[in-house]
Amino acid sequence: MRTNETGTEWKVFAALAALTLAVLMLVSPDSCLHHINDRYDSGWFLTCGRAWACGLAPYVDFADSKGPLLWLIYAAGYRLSPTDYLGVFWLSWLFYVATEWVCYLTARLFLPSRLQSATVAVLMFLAWFNPVFFNEVRCEDFCYLPQMLSLWATCRVLYGRRSSGRGALAAAAVVGFSTALIAMMKFNIAAMNLVFAVVLLLDARRDRKELLRRAGVMLLVSALTVVPMALLLASMGSLSACVDEYLVVTVVTTMEGQSAGVFLLEALRQVGRWGSLTWLCLAVNFAGCVWFGLRQRRYRWFPAVVFLTCLSLTSLLARQAHHFEALSFTMIFTAAAFFLTFRFGRRADVALAVTVAVAAVVCATVQNFVSPNHHENFITYDNDRLREYNYVAGVIDSVGEHPSLLCWQAGDVGLGTRGEALPVFRHYVMQAGFTEAMYAEQDSVARTGSADCVVIWKRNEPVFDATLRGAGYVKHTPPVASPLWLVYTKKP
Repeated sequence: MRTNETGTEWKVFAALAALTLAVLMLVSPDSCLHHINDRYDSGWFLTCGRAWACGLAPYVDFADSKGPLLWLIYAAGYRLSPTDYLGVFWLSWLFYVATEWVCYLTARLFLPSRLQSATVAVLMFLAWFNPVFFNEVRCEDFCYLPQMLSLWATCRVLYGRRSSGRGALAAAAVVGFSTALIAMMKFNIAAMNLVFAVVLLLDARRDRKELLRRAGVMLLVSALTVVPMALLLASMGSLSACVDEYLVVTVVTTMEGQSAGVFLLEALRQVGRWGSLTWLCLAVNFAGCVWFGLRQRRYRWFPAVVFLTCLSLTSLLARQAHHFEALSFTMIFTAAAFFLTFRFGRRADVALAVTVAVAAVVCATVQNFVSPNHHENFITYDNDRLREYNYVAGVIDSVGEHPSLLCWQAGDVGLGTRGEALPVFRHYVMQAGFTEAMYAEQDSVARTGSADCVVIWKRNEPVFDATLRGAGYVKHTPPVASPLWLVYTKKP
């Protein structure tokens, strides 16, 4: 690549990085413009990351239905900023900058203009941060990068100049590496990512040696990616517990005690409960995949197959809108198809790029600071929920250094973030599909007074209050009209 071309690429990269920062500042609840209350997934993730960073053993002293790599990311975020989410924010920015760059490279495979390709990357903000699906940073946000890497590598083989030889083997290595990374965060998204492995193998079906080479590279690279994590967990005595908690227990809690047939039936019923906006987003996405495929000479079916594969695996778990986030990366087909269909001049390209960039920032602003359902932010947000959070977080922070926390039949919404609280035991927080054994474990910990702090839902006070007082706890009630939470601490 010539020097002037390299300089242009760096300018594109810098522009994408700056715009990503601006949008994330407005959209991400982890940014300094937002408060840290009212979380579920990210509050739990940060507690687990903090626990690992402070020496607790994953899957032995704390657990969740996610893989260990996600906790390492949050452990790094905790080290960068111990009492809030700013460390995680900067890590998510790096992930999104890299993801945007891979989106740009993918678009460059099909579009002649750098400006058009960069505009496609910016259009992806409307997929990543669609208010129908996005309301906090979740595991899916960190899976976008390996998903897009797999898509880019596969498209280079199917539509580019890397259809054989080292280029195809490199693509197989990228897909194997990316799938392993995702598997160490959320295994159902890793299952989605296998569509790229299958397509790369189908592409080589007429050449047995090439097929075996690609399969071998995928398996070898996947194994080499997972081995360091397995050795780390084994050194902490957590490997067998990881297999049990992350795979076995997660399946049990996801199924919620239902048989496979009942679970699948309920999944089908859930499809009928999707909202009109969800259906609209999915319809536009699918139409864009078909539209893009029709513009290709080879592998016209590929975009639609990727979309339908991911949708079918998503729909099994789509009990909440955010489960669709893992499907958002396929919107790049719709964005690219737009530019493949309509031709623009240089001035029109510039005008469109500026319009899309401004629209991304405006949508982010409206979503977070204008709409009635905006995220909790420092500028316009002030109500009882904020005051309640500050009170409970302050009580936990006053207990001492790294107080042990039990969320008794309650979720972890990050109330212990400011006080750097640690889980009192593995199942310190209730999740969907909580089993009877987990309930019994929590009850035992509450009765014996093992935790420094116990958080409960206010609605459970009539049932739990006497037990906690009998275990030597003092109740603290937030000074608001209708509190959601109560916090109990040990008597001085």
